[in-house]
Amino acid sequence: MGRLAKGILALKHEYTIGLVSLVLLNLLLLFINAIDIHYLWFHFSYTPDVNLTTMIHEGTELLILSLVLAMIVLLFFFRGNINFYTRNKWLKAGAYLWLLQNAVLVVSVLIRDYYYIKLMGLAYKRIGVLFFLLLVLVGLVTVLVKIVCKKTTYYLLRVNAWAAIFLLAVASTVDWDMTIARYNIAHSDKAPLDLYFLTSLSDRTLPLLEQNLPLLRQREKELNQHGEYLGRCAACVESIIKNRQDYYMEQQSKLSWLSWNNADNRTMQYFDTHKLATLKK
Repeated sequence: MGRLAKGILALKHEYTIGLVSLVLLNLLLLFINAIDIHYLWFHFSYTPDVNLTTMIHEGTELLILSLVLAMIVLLFFFRGNINFYTRNKWLKAGAYLWLLQNAVLVVSVLIRDYYYIKLMGLAYKRIGVLFFLLLVLVGLVTVLVKIVCKKTTYYLLRVNAWAAIFLLAVASTVDWDMTIARYNIAHSDKAPLDLYFLTSLSDRTLPLLEQNLPLLRQREKELNQHGEYLGRCAACVESIIKNRQDYYMEQQSKLSWLSWNNADNRTMQYFDTHKLATLKK
């Protein structure tokens, strides 16, 4: 490297490499974002040949790749003296543009997830994508703060770790199984009901499923007519709910007060005050 490896020449050399890298990365992401904005933001129209699973996976994988590149490039070039280089305004401009384009990519993935939920209903991974995007936005903001305020890498790790812990703590306060079941049943006129998935949710959803048995029976009938339902029986949903309820109540009767929790208490109160309507002729 000669003289380029030391002193002000080394800093200029590093600045040039960083600027070229950011220009190329910005051009690449600009091309991808332009396609997403044109197709997803303004001209998306769902047809049966559109694979929503592939669409959301590709968008999320691209976002992860872009974030990894962003972290590697920005943390490398803004790790030391270049933060204080008086002529680094174009490098900073490239970094800000790169962060902005990643934010646009986050919106594109959010739109993908929105269509997935709207057309297919709620599920764990679709909710997980929303939490992931929120953490990504926090990460982008903290990287921006690091560059503007000349923060350390430790600052990034500390703030983002606390953000993840806080988000996990908040997420643990929500009964996601009930949320998923309520949403999917309420939007059954817009998204198909996945009976296998619904009946695999926690026992806390059994009262809700029982209350909506007419809807579930109708969905089961439609699936059987098209040969799509694995059960191939006239009352699979009712049988599953009845058997799960019996097993649930049997298991609950064996527990002591040490196992008490509010969710199970509400479920047991429902079963104590409502006679099972399933399997009645």
